[in-house]
Amino acid sequence: MVGRKGGFVKTLAFVMAGLLLVLLFIIVMKTPEPIPAGSYDFVLNPEKDPAQRETSEKEFPIRISHGTMMLTPLAEYDITAAVLSKKRYYFGWSAEMAPFDYALGWGTLAVKEARATVRFSQSGRWYYYRLREESPFSPGYVALHSSNHHIIPATPNLRYLLKRLKKGELIRLTGYLVYAHGFVKGKEVFWRSSLSRKDTGDGACEVFYVHTAYYRGSVYE
Repeated sequence: MVGRKGGFVKTLAFVMAGLLLVLLFIIVMKTPEPIPAGSYDFVLNPEKDPAQRETSEKEFPIRISHGTMMLTPLAEYDITAAVLSKKRYYFGWSAEMAPFDYALGWGTLAVKEARATVRFSQSGRWYYYRLREESPFSPGYVALHSSNHHIIPATPNLRYLLKRLKKGELIRLTGYLVYAHGFVKGKEVFWRSSLSRKDTGDGACEVFYVHTAYYRGSVYE
């Protein structure tokens, strides 16, 4: 009896794993291809720090399933960087609004051979790094040349692109650092972006409304 039961459980687990792989394949295959809005002919240069400028843009709404979020632009933001790590979130109002977190790195940290000496990971809307013994970086340099970005795509087309973006790739993103606030199921919620690349810890991430992306010679909006 035990042997037959164990065999059944193993078979069922194998079938369920197979069905899950098929479902994931279908989901990936159904993701539309992002459509370029134009092209660019310059080389993406991640050596410089992200550019941040004052803005006079007014707040604007975005709809989510159980309410409306108002986004208040705090600053214009323009970053060219390497994707150090990528994390997708699926549950809750914050995941619906900002489904992707990207740990982005610039300066020497964007050089492939150099950043290979640092291990990056993400969890719970935080990002973490660990230096290997042979790493040329100090913790201070990594902290000043990388940041976790909670990405709010302005359009479905940008969402399709960001979903396909892979670790290690270079990209330029422009938009606004924002303060998001609203009511979800009658409960007040808010999320404020950092306005400094020098801070660390809770509240140091960038809440980034992206309206334009430059990737592999094409512009996406």
